[in-house]
Amino acid sequence: MNDIIGYGLWMRKEGYRESTCYFSVRALKRLDRQVSILEPEAVKRLLANSEWSEGGKERIAEDLDRFYRYKSINWERPRYEAVDILPHIPTSTTVQELVSGLSGPVGTFAMLLSETGCRPCEAWLAEWTHAELDRNVIIVRAGKKPRSRELRISNQLVGRLNRLPRLGRYIFHDGSKDPIKGLKDFTRAYQRQRNKLAVRLASKVAKTVKEARELVESGFDYVCDIEGYKVFRKRK
Repeated sequence: MNDIIGYGLWMRKEGYRESTCYFSVRALKRLDRQVSILEPEAVKRLLANSEWSEGGKERIAEDLDRFYRYKSINWERPRYEAVDILPHIPTSTTVQELVSGLSGPVGTFAMLLSETGCRPCEAWLAEWTHAELDRNVIIVRAGKKPRSRELRISNQLVGRLNRLPRLGRYIFHDGSKDPIKGLKDFTRAYQRQRNKLAVRLASKVAKTVKEARELVESGFDYVCDIEGYKVFRKRK
């Protein structure tokens, strides 16, 4: 374990980003619970026999490559390559329902991601001094490179940003927590709101024939009658 901590400090000294150091150290700690990472051949056997995805194996092999370089341990890196799988892309209607259903800073954060396409880590580090709301512009620093980007935002997002409390340097947090831990806590808050919203959106009640027809046409299936109303649920 001390070797892994020393490796993390070495990464910071070598100029790796804080998030890269954090996730690399975490991955190696988890691996070390299953096999001694000081034994490269044992590690390679574990990876070969594990049910991890090719992408997961490729990432851990990269971390091990750096770790063994730090420890001056010779090893032949196994050849794993992530399989390029097309992601699920929600419809614009689904995205709009999600963003409009989230409240407070979480909803504003989601709207910023939706409108600009920036990464969560970029939005999380957005600063008030970089938000030129009178010009409908926000400047974010790229997550992997130091280059900043000027992004256009809507009047609706400007209004939501103006309603947020200004607690410090950053738009979505006060800077008191470690950035990675703070974003993880914020993500959990988003997941709680999203799950509640999903339950609310998954079922609808029709009081008239017209409402029932509209629900069927929009992807809902009839479930049952309750107290004179027809209950529908979202088609899977």
